[in-house]
Amino acid sequence: MTALPLLQHWDATKNGLHRAAQVAGAFRKAYSPKLPNALHLALYIRPFGLTTGPLPFGQIDLFLAAGEVHVTVGDELWDIDLKGHSPKSLRAALINGLKQHGIQGDVPANDDDTPFQADGQQAADYTAALWKISGGLRELRADWLGGVTPLVVWPHGFDASQLWFPGGDPDEHNQAHLNFGFSPGSAGLPRPYIYAYASPMPDGLTGTSLPPLARWHSQGWTGVVIDYDSLAQTDSPEAELVDTLRSVFALLSARLTGTA
Repeated sequence: MTALPLLQHWDATKNGLHRAAQVAGAFRKAYSPKLPNALHLALYIRPFGLTTGPLPFGQIDLFLAAGEVHVTVGDELWDIDLKGHSPKSLRAALINGLKQHGIQGDVPANDDDTPFQADGQQAADYTAALWKISGGLRELRADWLGGVTPLVVWPHGFDASQLWFPGGDPDEHNQAHLNFGFSPGSAGLPRPYIYAYASPMPDGLTGTSLPPLARWHSQGWTGVVIDYDSLAQTDSPEAELVDTLRSVFALLSARLTGTA
């Protein structure tokens, strides 16, 4: 991993990209069958940004740095420029475009008519950061045995995450699991961060010694946080991230399964 983008003063861009992802997520939900662990609500990560992945008619891609939505229907591709659009008008443009191809669907109304704002360079920086951090998360999962969910972005919170299950049915509602992910910022943690937590959280785990880059978080939810800003200041972000994630996984998995 080369140097990580700083992602400074980008709240307006973050908000704009998040709202665009929510529109794409609404179409993913409308045209996808219900999947375990609510994966029919999620978007997939690509070097250009985010995608719904294959849908019955084709797919919707968010080229974040370019500020464009690419829609594929069969062999045809058309683009929608986010500039000048709002979530409300983007939804309408997508629905109208699909109708012209004879495609119907029940996509919930969106009354947000505030235009998207996204600086191209800041959007490119976030896209690069997301791809690089997801690379570390994918390298972590390469060692996992047991049940695993895809690494996806959730439009609601705009965070990327993947679940690990020690064994059995990979059902987050009924099975103990770990969650490792990346958030561009959330309530109480406005700056980007990598996170990990166990569900259920083993008693007495918080306060256990962690690698230097990691720290415990306990406000609103309990788990481990790696601050993006601290990671970006290291000489080798890729190696530091993967090493830290592996140490955190070893700690959490051992306590979750009772092998510690």
